[in-house]
Amino acid sequence: MDADEVTTDIKVKTASYNVWSQGGRSGADEKYTWSKAGPAVIECIQSNDADIVALQEVNSLSAGLHSGLDSYAWVIYTEDGIETNLIDDLDHQSPVILYKSSLFSLQSSGWIDLGEDTQKPYWVVYAQLRHSASGKDLWVFSTHLNNEQDSALQTSQVSTLLSNAESLVPEGTASLIMGDLNIFPIDNSGNEIANYAAITGSRWKDAYDTVSAREGNYVAKGLASGTMHNTSKGGLSSVRTDHILVSDATILSYGVDRSKYENTDGTAIWPSDHFLIYSSVSL
Repeated sequence: MDADEVTTDIKVKTASYNVWSQGGRSGADEKYTWSKAGPAVIECIQSNDADIVALQEVNSLSAGLHSGLDSYAWVIYTEDGIETNLIDDLDHQSPVILYKSSLFSLQSSGWIDLGEDTQKPYWVVYAQLRHSASGKDLWVFSTHLNNEQDSALQTSQVSTLLSNAESLVPEGTASLIMGDLNIFPIDNSGNEIANYAAITGSRWKDAYDTVSAREGNYVAKGLASGTMHNTSKGGLSSVRTDHILVSDATILSYGVDRSKYENTDGTAIWPSDHFLIYSSVSL
């Protein structure tokens, strides 16, 4: 092999974070109102310093989020599939993708319609990113699925997400599916839930499962694996609804940021009702 043909594994830091819809930030959760907690959300994202970030529940009310994270390039689509440069154009809770343009160049991007329930539409934003130094491609999908884990809509959404991802991403090319998937590994009786089995039985593997099994501390359900908390009561949750799914890349690490950050009142809070989750992968 010629020296020019030698390739080096590329380590990429990724994160996924549901920054919380605006409707929940009132009443007993006053300290979480966006005007107070928004800077803490931004600090959380900045502190983790991921190369690629998938966000969910971003909309026009998320004041300061776009400008506060201007070190990233953004991939934004409205619920109608219209590409835009502004979160001010987002009327609904939206998935977006952030990436460091110093490391990656955008080759293509798009939007996948996942249908809607009685309250809101759901969609996927995706981006084909090229690592500038190595020329390797990495496809990234950010989404938020319906929160009824056994609903016909969510089953349809999982099928649509997988079929589109499989069609878009060439075999052997690294890709990530990240977001608030509202897919739980097991039900209250300890049975694996069908939609989780479907998505992890595909090309994409759960970073949490992979790392936990490898390190011998696998916890299928419980506070140790939860990605949410109860804001009003201040307690952790055993719900693991947020996921980083990886295909054709080596999963190196996984973690959940349960740090507290100060809101503008100086109160230490978990900035969202979800925690930021992160993983590193090798391309």
